Amino acid sequence: MICPFCGANTVAKINTPNGQKFLIQLIGNDNSIGIGNGMKVDLIACGTCKNIWMHDDGLAFTRKEN
Repeated sequence: MICPFCGANTVAKINTPNGQKFLIQLIGNDNSIGIGNGMKVDLIACGTCKNIWMHDDGLAFTRKEN
């Protein structure tokens, strides 16, 4: 994998205990937190530029036509 920010090949998934994922939580307009609602993601990091980004193998959506 190549870093989309700097082009280096020093990229790897951040390891978690027992292969767990990170959860990006949803927060309502009233600041209420939807416990358990969100997106499970892996975090990918570059050892060169130190940027971190999210990845989800199951991400899918349909394009809304105008």
